[in-house]
Amino acid sequence: MPYLKAPLKPQGRGFFGEVSCYEMHSAHIRFPGSSANAEKPPIKLAVKKANDNADLAKFFRKEAENLNALKNNTTSNLIKPIAAYEINGDKCLLFPWAEGGSLSNCWRCWKAGPLDPAGMEWIVNQFRGIFLALGQLHDSNCRHGDLKPDNILWFKDARNKGELQIADLGLATFHQLDADTRKREELVIQTTTPTGTRRYQAPETDGEQYHRSNPPRSRSYDMWSMGCVMFELLIWLAYGNDDVETFQRSTPDFFWERVSSSTTLPKTYRINPVVKQCIDIMRKDFPRNTVYGDLFDLISHQLLVFNPSNDQIPSETHRLTAHETEAILGDINKRLEDLRYIPLRSSRYPRLQRNGGLFPSDQRSRNKADHQELESKFNDVWDSTPDEDLAAKLSKTTLWLLLQPSQGGDTRLCNRCTAMKMANLAVPWAFQQGCGLCNLVRQALQRAHMPLSTRLQFQRGTIHAENGSDLLSIYKPPGSISEGEAQEGLPILPSQASTEQFTLLSEWIRSCDSDASHEVCRRSKYRDVTSSPTRLIDVRDGLRLVPSDSVPVSDYVALSHCWGKLEKHQRFCLYKDNISQLQRSIQFERLPQNFKDAVTVTRGLGVRYLWIDSICIIQDDAQDWEMESSKMEEVFSSAYVTISAVSAKSSLDGFLGERPSRACVQVQVGGKQPLYVCPAIDDFHRDVELGEISKRGWVFQERALSRRTIYYTSTQVYWECGAGVRCETLRCLYNSKAAFLGDANFPHSALNHYKDGRQMLIQDLYERYSALEFSYASDRSVAILGLQKRLARAFETRATYGLFAIYLHRGLLWMRDQAEPMKSIAQPSGRYVPSWSWFSKMGAIKYMDLKFDSVTWTDDFESPFICEASGGSMGFTGVRTASGVPVVRALAKDLKLSKAELLKNAIFDDRDEFEVHELLFSVIGCDKDENSMEVRISHGLIIRKLIENLDERSQGTYERVGVASLRPSQIMDGGSWVKVC
Repeated sequence: MPYLKAPLKPQGRGFFGEVSCYEMHSAHIRFPGSSANAEKPPIKLAVKKANDNADLAKFFRKEAENLNALKNNTTSNLIKPIAAYEINGDKCLLFPWAEGGSLSNCWRCWKAGPLDPAGMEWIVNQFRGIFLALGQLHDSNCRHGDLKPDNILWFKDARNKGELQIADLGLATFHQLDADTRKREELVIQTTTPTGTRRYQAPETDGEQYHRSNPPRSRSYDMWSMGCVMFELLIWLAYGNDDVETFQRSTPDFFWERVSSSTTLPKTYRINPVVKQCIDIMRKDFPRNTVYGDLFDLISHQLLVFNPSNDQIPSETHRLTAHETEAILGDINKRLEDLRYIPLRSSRYPRLQRNGGLFPSDQRSRNKADHQELESKFNDVWDSTPDEDLAAKLSKTTLWLLLQPSQGGDTRLCNRCTAMKMANLAVPWAFQQGCGLCNLVRQALQRAHMPLSTRLQFQRGTIHAENGSDLLSIYKPPGSISEGEAQEGLPILPSQASTEQFTLLSEWIRSCDSDASHEVCRRSKYRDVTSSPTRLIDVRDGLRLVPSDSVPVSDYVALSHCWGKLEKHQRFCLYKDNISQLQRSIQFERLPQNFKDAVTVTRGLGVRYLWIDSICIIQDDAQDWEMESSKMEEVFSSAYVTISAVSAKSSLDGFLGERPSRACVQVQVGGKQPLYVCPAIDDFHRDVELGEISKRGWVFQERALSRRTIYYTSTQVYWECGAGVRCETLRCLYNSKAAFLGDANFPHSALNHYKDGRQMLIQDLYERYSALEFSYASDRSVAILGLQKRLARAFETRATYGLFAIYLHRGLLWMRDQAEPMKSIAQPSGRYVPSWSWFSKMGAIKYMDLKFDSVTWTDDFESPFICEASGGSMGFTGVRTASGVPVVRALAKDLKLSKAELLKNAIFDDRDEFEVHELLFSVIGCDKDENSMEVRISHGLIIRKLIENLDERSQGTYERVGVASLRPSQIMDGGSWVKVC
């Protein structure tokens, strides 16, 4: 061939061959519409030379044939061949040279920062074209077979965009006309295509390496591969290439994994755990009705689907076809004209992403490493063990005899279950009709939405799915010796509020009271009347409200509950006009069911006093409400025990209602004492942490501040103290992540893990709290004060409005973490919350992800802690407007950038309908100068002048409207000091 210049070495190598860049004189190539005499520069060409291997020669010929078959294809996103030749034994294919390399190179080389709308339109259009080309391949009865980022070439243009083209058709297979997968199976037409790159393979290929000839594969195989490619594209778009590469290192194998390893049972699959983790993060990060949210839905719900579509009859529940996907991308592309469709939070600056992206890396900030270390120590795995000590004690009482399962019920067993040895439990279960145990196993699998072919294991007193959750619990009578590891426990739970149940609860309390290692679980022996609630309910000999300073310092029970959405006449509350009446007597019959049940439990535990917020705080007295709500730390930490009404969605529901009966099958093993098999119900995470009550803002600090709590759920009662969780079934649970909030001496255990990363603890708590719900939005600034006070004391600092003096700068750089705007909260008369505090707005927040050792903090924002105060003080000590709004001073600078640039680099709290000239910027911190000032990013608050003239002293007052990370060239020099409220 008339090459002008040959390379010294190939640009790329693979299993099938190598690719080199050659130059050829332009006269040898005729361009449509151009003069033959026109002078043109040399043309770069890609020469793909097959490896010298007889077995691989057929793939060279195959690719040449495939390319020849597609030479008339008009799709621009499919590579077009120039020639194929063989010389001196070298088998070569000639293509246009892709200056940009592959899609992987595009991701690595892109230097433009976040994609602007034009860039987003380009990438969506390119992938739309790729699916159009793929659809035409499929229409021609061809499957590519090896789609991956390295086989999508980037023909880069002068504007750094250009065109993406599908390449490397060596593995592509053309089938007989109209021979879809089903027909090929009937005709025994086998594809001879070898498996493509392993990580992008579809689950349909599972086990092909064990077959001498590959089974037929449909064109839907390509759609799974493209789903994987688009998943990595979405990571790149939202989080950057570092996270793409970390993701690829973390998932060297498939995007899927086989649930069962059996070679005889039907294969079932699930998403790879790392991929699943990323999906869970993306689901939270990407709002609906945005380009990121729509791409995420397309990929996770319609491409990475385990049931491939019938190529002729698409289904909504199956994997999409190429043409369907192209149409969806067309719809997405149309919506890109609306700037709001590309969310502000999509900026790819790592510091504006949750935890800096999906994965920590060595180059990422130290706070990510601290967070990763914390996550490894706070393991989100529940450890379950029998509560042997308590079981042994209760076995000496009449409790077991009263709760022992009766001999009635379905005790019929099949021959296999009658002779079953638990230690050698067969897998999977061989179900027999009419067998009580087989029926119990079947029901357990169905409740868990697991196939009946699921492999089962017996371990530590439970039957559970292999590598899965517990399905059944196995109990033995107290003091008995049984085969295997059956636990001593209660297969039948005591009735609610029965003598037997209070015996169990009292034993939990006695055990905690008497164990020297539980000292932090008990209220301080130095507690006095100043740390007691102002009022308590005396439940002995009737009910009445009593001032706590009129009775000796005594134990009391605190109730944690949901008020619910009730009408005023449905609430039972303390008001200024009924306080005298309730001090004389409270009629039990008039109480809502929740409160009746709380009285019943308090009496059953032998405690005289009870605290309920709606009865012990005057609800129509703002001064009393503010004072008492600020004492929540003392109220819950000083309580003898807290009762949490988890199962009650409102005050009217009650939590001592009848619970669903628990099925139980008696199994006699080898003539020994019987075993009892029941559905596994020990799930604190499901019953409590995911319960409706845990979505409420007030409950967040109530759990953290309580030293020990009794949770009444719809399935059973749980006990939580500093030692972990105990179940009514006589089982112990422990989870270091759950123990973080359940710490009896909160935040002591967390501090041992966070060490110097205590700001991460604050951020984690506040981000969680900000996403919770309130019946009254204005409670947001109050329902966290007890927790804030506890943290301030632990950190030996001061705190106000969600800010801590020692972490002031980081605390100011919070931002919206939801698609919806954060609306300002209307505060009650006499309460003032500044705009620079996230207490002032409703909605989820997160904090800028700034490197701990790479940011220099400025003095351009005055500290609100300008006056000396005692440690732990939460009161604002700075200047206020005449109307009482807290004010601080900030050095504000004008902006010099377009609105489009601002929208890419800023996140607004509420709306973004501001003109740039209306806004100022106050720098809170700057990246340390590592290269030059031009790349040194400043992070700070966007502020605007208040429209309202509050008063003369408020003239020139500004409010916060968002945060941004800007380059020096986007900020004017100088500036002036303004008041921010």
